[in-house]
Amino acid sequence: MSLFRPDEIDLKVGLEIHQQLDTPTKLFCRCKKFEDTFTNTMYRTLRPTQSELGKIDQAARFEFEKDLTIKYEIGNDSSCLVETDDEPPHQISMAAVKTSLLIALSLNSNPVDELQVMRKIVIDGSNTTGFQRTLIISIGGELKTGNRSVPVQAIFLEEDAARLLGESENKKNYGLDRLGVPLIEIALAPVTTTPKEIQNIAYALGRLMRSTRLVSRGLGTIRQDINISILGGKVVEVKGVQRLDLLEKVIIFEALRQKSLIHLKDKLENRGLTEKDFQDKPIDVSSLFQKNSKNILNKTLKKDMKIYAIRLKGFSGILSFEDFPGTRFGRELADVARFYGLGGLLHSDEIPGYGVTHIEMKKVSSKLHLDKSDGFLLISGDTRRLKKASSAIQQRIQSAFKGVPAETRGPTPDGKTRFIRPRPGAARMYPETDIPPIIISAKLVRELKRKIPRPWEEQISDIISKYSLSRKLAIQIYDSPFIEIFEELSNIIRIPTSLIAATLTETVVNLSRAGLDTSVLTVDIVKSLFIALDKGIVSKEAIPQILELILKGDVKDVESAVKKLGLSTLTDETLLTLIKKIINENKVLIDEKGDAAFSNLMGRVMSDARGRADGQKVSNILKSELNKKILLKRKKESQGFDI
Repeated sequence: MSLFRPDEIDLKVGLEIHQQLDTPTKLFCRCKKFEDTFTNTMYRTLRPTQSELGKIDQAARFEFEKDLTIKYEIGNDSSCLVETDDEPPHQISMAAVKTSLLIALSLNSNPVDELQVMRKIVIDGSNTTGFQRTLIISIGGELKTGNRSVPVQAIFLEEDAARLLGESENKKNYGLDRLGVPLIEIALAPVTTTPKEIQNIAYALGRLMRSTRLVSRGLGTIRQDINISILGGKVVEVKGVQRLDLLEKVIIFEALRQKSLIHLKDKLENRGLTEKDFQDKPIDVSSLFQKNSKNILNKTLKKDMKIYAIRLKGFSGILSFEDFPGTRFGRELADVARFYGLGGLLHSDEIPGYGVTHIEMKKVSSKLHLDKSDGFLLISGDTRRLKKASSAIQQRIQSAFKGVPAETRGPTPDGKTRFIRPRPGAARMYPETDIPPIIISAKLVRELKRKIPRPWEEQISDIISKYSLSRKLAIQIYDSPFIEIFEELSNIIRIPTSLIAATLTETVVNLSRAGLDTSVLTVDIVKSLFIALDKGIVSKEAIPQILELILKGDVKDVESAVKKLGLSTLTDETLLTLIKKIINENKVLIDEKGDAAFSNLMGRVMSDARGRADGQKVSNILKSELNKKILLKRKKESQGFDI
C-alpha cells in the first residue's frame, strides 16, 4: 500500500493472539468443550460492579447502557452449574496450564512462580458471570521470525467466551458450549513495520503454537486482537479478527482511518471550532415528518417513537469528509447510534435523500436556527435510547478535537473496522476469590523444557521428505485443521499423499470460499471419503461433488452422498463400452485431428462418467482405444480401402 510508510506515520502495531487449547475438558470444570445440540435455556441481564478501588470501568458502563436481555442455550454435556454461574469454579485444568507453559517456554518467556486467577469485568453477555477468569502464565520472551525478533510482553491463560448464536435490537443469544474452553493469550510488544510483515508475524506465532500439536484448529479457534496507533493518536484495539489473511487489510484501513481523523481535527480547528460548540441539547422534530410516508424516518413514527435533531455548528461538509474510502466521519457517528440500537442516522450532507425532502430539510434548519455553514443529524427511536445515543454522539464529536480516540473496534468481512465500545481501563480487574493460587515448581518447568517441539521449518522439511509433498502443499496441510488425519490416512491407504493433502487444503478452501461451512467436516467423514476412494467405490473426480453435498447439509455422510449422486464407480467393462461408444460417435473429429482429438474425447468421457471413473484410468484406456482406431484406419488406407 503506497498511501503511507509505517515509519513516516509512526505506525505501531501490537498483536494479541488468542488460541484455544486442545484439552479434554474446559478450564474450570470437567465438561466437554463443544456439542451440536442444546437442551435448556436461561435468561440474564448483566450490570457492572465496582473494582477494588470503588471505580466502574467505562467499557462495562457503556455495555450496560445497551440494556440487553441475554438468552443462553445450555447443553447436557458441554455445560454445568459452573457455566450458568450457579456454583464456584472447580479445580483448574492442569493440562491447560502445562500446555500454556510449554508454549511460553517455546518463546523463551519466563514462567511466574505462582498463578493467581483474576476476574476481568465483561458484561456484553459473553460471560454469564459478568467477568472472565484470566491468569498470567509468564513474562517476557521473544518470537523469532525471519530476520526479526519480536518481544513478548506477557502470556495469559483464560477461559473463552460463550458462542454468539444471534442478536437483535435489544437481545443477544449465546451458546454455553464454548464458554470456559481454555484459551492462551500471547501479547506481543508493538512494532513499527509493514502491515504485510505483521500478518507474517501472526502466521509465525500460530505455527509455533500448532507445532506443539496441543492446540485446536479451524475457524474460530484462533483470534487476533490488534492494537494500532499512529503519530498524534491514541491506541485503538481491533478485537476478534478470526482470519489471518484479513490482518493486512484491517491494519491498512485502520491506519488510514486514523490519518483521516487527524486531518479532520485540523480541519475543525481551521474553522475556529472548539469542543464547547457541541453542547446543544437535541430537539424533537417528529412533527416535521408526520406527513411524509416515503422517508425512512416515518417508519419510526408508526411505532410511536420520536425523531431527534442535533445541531452541528460549522459542520457543513464535515460529515461527508473522506480522506480515504470508508473513512467518512458520518460513518463514525452512525456506528455510535447503532451501538444504542438505533440502526444508524441521517445527516445534512446526505439529504435531501432517503425520502427526506427539500421542504423538510428547510423546516429542520429553521427549527435549529442553522446558517449555511452548519450541519445537523437526525436520529430516531424510543426516547430513552435517543437520550443516551444523543449524549454519546456529542461526546464522539467532541473527541474529534483530540484526533484519534482510544476505543475498541471490530473487523468487518471486507477488512474495515467498526466501533464497539470505549477501551477498558484498569478498573475492570480484581482477584478471583474462589480459586487458591497455584505454585509452578522448578521441576515442572524442567520437564516441560524437554518437551519443547522442534522449530516449524524442521517439521515442514520432515513432512516434505516423509510424504513426498511440494513445499507449498506441505505448508498448507501443516497450517490446516487436518494435519493429524492426513498423517493417519497416508499410513493406512494407498492413495497418493499429494491428492489427500490437496483435497484437505485447496479443495476444502475453495468450498469454503463458495460460502459452505467446512467446519462440519469431521474426522469420520474425511476418513470414510478416502477409504471409499481407496477401495474404488468412488473416483477422485467425485470428491468435490461429495463434499459439496455434505457441506450443504443435504446428506450427513459419504455413503448417502454416493447414493444420492449415483456415483458408484463404473466397472472396467462398462467404462470400456462407454469409451468405444464415444470414439465411434466422433469418427470425423478423429479423422481430422488424429492423436490431437484426445483432449476433446477425454472431456466427453469424463462428462458422461460424471465422477464415476478415475481420470488416470480413463486416460489410459482412451489412449489405447484411440491408438487402435488410428492404426486400423492407417492399415486399411495402406491396403486401398476407402474408409
